[in-house]
Amino acid sequence: MIKCFFRVSRVRQELVVTSNSETDEAKKALQRSGYIVTTASGAGYKMLCVALGVVKCYALTKDSTYSWDTCAAHAMLTSQGGAACPCRTSAGPLTYRSKTTGGGRAHCNADGIIASRDLRTIDRVHAILSPLHTYCNS
Repeated sequence: MIKCFFRVSRVRQELVVTSNSETDEAKKALQRSGYIVTTASGAGYKMLCVALGVVKCYALTKDSTYSWDTCAAHAMLTSQGGAACPCRTSAGPLTYRSKTTGGGRAHCNADGIIASRDLRTIDRVHAILSPLHTYCNS
């Protein structure tokens, strides 16, 4: 059984979940664009909330997650018709490769993440976040 820690009464169509460590600049940009921003811990949990339709989008501008944090929830999101793209480029899905060099950083989602069940939302959130100077601290 999956427990979701968001109160159902608070769920709205334009709810975006971000990391607790997301920049204030990114959160404010999303809020100015009409999104309600909430935070949660765990990249997989946030992506699962997107897959379940609890939130509209998961946005992360930082390079603070790794493939092992996102791959399972990404598969579930994809099975629901959603997508997860690099935040910096929004050009195709997150990719997972077997990398033998580079250590743990080789598996980093270095360009951040935008995940949604709706591709238009991914494009919109990318347009909101792309001008930020603190964008994807990699």
